[in-house]
Amino acid sequence: MNIARKILIGASTLAVMAGMASAAAAQASSDTASVSATIIRPISITKATDMAFGTIVRPASSSTVSLSTANAVTGVVTVGNASTRTAAVFNVAGEGGQTYTISETPTLSGPGGALALTLVKAVSGSGATISTTGPGGTGVLGSTLGNAGAATLTYGASFTIDETTATGAYTGSLVVTVNYQ
Repeated sequence: MNIARKILIGASTLAVMAGMASAAAAQASSDTASVSATIIRPISITKATDMAFGTIVRPASSSTVSLSTANAVTGVVTVGNASTRTAAVFNVAGEGGQTYTISETPTLSGPGGALALTLVKAVSGSGATISTTGPGGTGVLGSTLGNAGAATLTYGASFTIDETTATGAYTGSLVVTVNYQ
């Protein structure tokens, strides 16, 4: 009877252990997470037109020279052909409907030193927008996700000169950087 008893106890122990394993398996739980990705075109910017104020006659007193986004210079007397006065134009391309940041670094210097440029900008292109006409801000490329988007940024600027501003050629640059937001 000792052997039968041991077999019975062993079998009972196995049954209890199997029941515990079943109970543990019955308590397991799972769930599913969605996985997604959106692939978009890279953003790029290309200069189309340089900024040029043309030839300016030094004023008799302090004056602000302004070049509009429509290529008009005001505030001072200019000489020469009006076609030599141009706002800077940049073309932005990327994924339609996407928001991007805009940053600008303008410089202008010459015989009298650096002149501080204050920028103004406009945007064109079907559905394209910008958050501010001043420096910086954000823009949205025209069109929709899945399609090529575009915007044209046009820049004018202003600076102040007076009767003591040194005459001569002043040159500089306008660096415009765009990044997806």
